[in-house]
Amino acid sequence: MSKPSPIMVYNLLPKKNCGECKVPTCMAFALKLIEGEAEFEECPYLTEEQKIKLSALISPPIKAVSFGKRKLIVGGERVLYRHELRFFHPTIFSININDSLSEEKIKEKALYIKNFKIERAGEKFLIDSITVTSESGDCEKFRKAVRIIKETSDLPLILYSLNPKVIQAGVDEIADEKPILCSAKIDTLKSFIEISKRYSCPLTLESSDLNELKIMAEKANGLEVLLNPGAPSIKPFNLLSNVIAIRRCGIEFKIKEFSHPILAALNFIAKEAWMEALLASMLIIRYASILILNLMSIENLLPLFILRESVYSNPRVPATVSPGLYEIGKPNENSPVILTTNYALTYYLVTGDLENAGINCYVLIFDSQGMSVLNALAGGLLSSEAIKKLIQESKIEEKVSHRKLVIPGGIAKLKWEIEEATGWEVIVGPEESSGLPSFLKREGLC
Repeated sequence: MSKPSPIMVYNLLPKKNCGECKVPTCMAFALKLIEGEAEFEECPYLTEEQKIKLSALISPPIKAVSFGKRKLIVGGERVLYRHELRFFHPTIFSININDSLSEEKIKEKALYIKNFKIERAGEKFLIDSITVTSESGDCEKFRKAVRIIKETSDLPLILYSLNPKVIQAGVDEIADEKPILCSAKIDTLKSFIEISKRYSCPLTLESSDLNELKIMAEKANGLEVLLNPGAPSIKPFNLLSNVIAIRRCGIEFKIKEFSHPILAALNFIAKEAWMEALLASMLIIRYASILILNLMSIENLLPLFILRESVYSNPRVPATVSPGLYEIGKPNENSPVILTTNYALTYYLVTGDLENAGINCYVLIFDSQGMSVLNALAGGLLSSEAIKKLIQESKIEEKVSHRKLVIPGGIAKLKWEIEEATGWEVIVGPEESSGLPSFLKREGLC
């Protein structure tokens, strides 16, 4: 996708440089619009004509679709490859619950999904959505399953059945929650379109034949649409090929029928957990907006969360934590004070090693703009004056009776400068965080 030039966008802006969009100049606002970091509605002075022209110029080729009361957004992507521009809306993980289960099992599973949480390196990973699948084919059973899940969990829902009557029964229970209706086939499309219009719900179109999918998308023009290019019998490679072809057609060739988010119901395709996890990882990397899964165990989901985090992180922005003073364990006035940078990986390695060793201490996090210790030193970001300012602003001197600061071994050459600037005794620690607990004990600091 070729991006419009900043001048092209700037010429459609009011050129007031008023700052009401929270950006100081219209040119800076134009750059944010191009990068997808701002919406043109944020400018209060645009005319309707300007809005229409801007929309045509900067709208992403893949349409955005929202669903659920929480308003989860999928789609809205602009590029095929992350090095061109970051991906914006991470793949949604929706866990499947069949209506053929007992009421107790449905409630139990919905509660498990609702309360599922993994914490890793400061990140909390949660399941995004629940899919209710009509395995029974019975309208009343499906309606009851939807009702139980609605009463148990507030997660956005996807309703799955190829029978429009069953879908109608389910959506009646949650009409105000905007679930995704999944899935219309070519012979049921008309009925599904009517339901989608009546309840203003996004509609999934399903076919492993891309020509058929294109025809269906053309007939569903004007609705919020998702495309499911798979079928229970499809081979994994063919599913992946279909997904890639749809995204290329939408972005490279600008075929409007393929300019929609992609949903893949892996719960039907993969017969074993390892195969489902493998397919999911392939489709996270290659363009799936929503994955319907049977997987529920931490060991299967954690790798997918980590992969998703990597794919959808902004490659231009380093992972950081907020600078300042942090407490590990239950420190007191005699506890050691340790300095490190706000690069997320450095922070979690240091604090993780200290916590695992049961060390009670204070950690001073220096704002290195997301750089590691050595890179911050090489870039001139670590200086004695900046460390003095951090000590003052953190008010660590009010919390400890001593004046001893442990610094990473990689910045040993700053020892004398820091001591002179701060008046603290500087102790050079190990270069690797794994050696920090034993070093503190050996030096009698804890």
